[in-house]
Amino acid sequence: MGVPDRSRRYARPTMRLRTFAPLTALIALVAPAVAAAVPPPVTTVAYVKYTSGAQPPQVWATTDGHAPVKLAANGYQPIVSPSGSLVAYSVPTKTATKLVVATAAGTGKRTLTTAASVGTPVWSPDASKLTAVIGSELGRESLVVLDVATGAKRTIATGFFNGASFSPDGSRLAYGRASRADDQGFAGDVYVVPLTGIVPGTPANVTADGASVAPLWGPESIVFSHLRTTKGRRADYPKANLRSIRPDGTGLRILTKLKIPYLLSGLYATAFSLDGKHLLAEYGGQDHSEAWTYDFTTGKARDLTGKTDEVTGFGISRDGATVLAGTGGYDPQAKADVVTYSFAGKHRKTLIKNAAWASWSPGI
Repeated sequence: MGVPDRSRRYARPTMRLRTFAPLTALIALVAPAVAAAVPPPVTTVAYVKYTSGAQPPQVWATTDGHAPVKLAANGYQPIVSPSGSLVAYSVPTKTATKLVVATAAGTGKRTLTTAASVGTPVWSPDASKLTAVIGSELGRESLVVLDVATGAKRTIATGFFNGASFSPDGSRLAYGRASRADDQGFAGDVYVVPLTGIVPGTPANVTADGASVAPLWGPESIVFSHLRTTKGRRADYPKANLRSIRPDGTGLRILTKLKIPYLLSGLYATAFSLDGKHLLAEYGGQDHSEAWTYDFTTGKARDLTGKTDEVTGFGISRDGATVLAGTGGYDPQAKADVVTYSFAGKHRKTLIKNAAWASWSPGI
């Protein structure tokens, strides 16, 4: 596979596999989120620009089409808040990684946490919290929730994680967790934990099959990927298809039954439209990444553009009509562009040239 976690040179994926490290980056591709329930006042797009030579990537942002602002001269993994007013991004140092929050105008920069490794952060719907996976380069990790205003940090769970997503009202958190790493993926499950009160509530299993990863909380259900390992083919990636389930663990539905070729894996859900009818997902493999969509009305999954062209998905608009994407393949550098497509894969428009790994507040 090969979708790097924002910047291959600087970021470690949220879901860490030893033999299949590229797969982990695909799951961490986009901080999973449902489009904000409150209409955002601005449309902000944050992205990474690669400079020439050995210079590190830069984080930039533009709001409502105004002139871009450089947020970090050395950074990656920008994630725009639902309101569009804030951007979270990671900054590497010689010994650790800092999770920084700033306004989209580049002011008010604050470091929320520092660790040897900081996985892809996820905003709460009201932008008051961020969740992230922190830890050392090897070994067990911690899933934490950070208060954006005060910097206060809660540890939700420890183990090995493969995605997290807030409920639409922000009162609960779904996450994928395993107690150990495995050569062919993670033998893990999806959990839900209440976040209200002084301390978090007790996590509850939503799945119990030991093969469920990468939850994404939608308006009516949680979508996740069910892994199937390939017997006798240890060099292959685990195969993943989409399922949905209610937050109480009932109403399990199989959404896709794709026949996934050798050295490929997917689908992994990455973004929901506000009405829950349109889903963005990612399909990847050995040096490969493709944006896919799933239509809950028709029950159909398809490659976004209908062809193998290494177009990677980053986000979806509130109405589900527009997909934010990037060209340049699984490891884009200066030749990549940030683009949009219609949900049907038509009407491509270039937003930002020579840019990659974008995030937006979908104010469309």
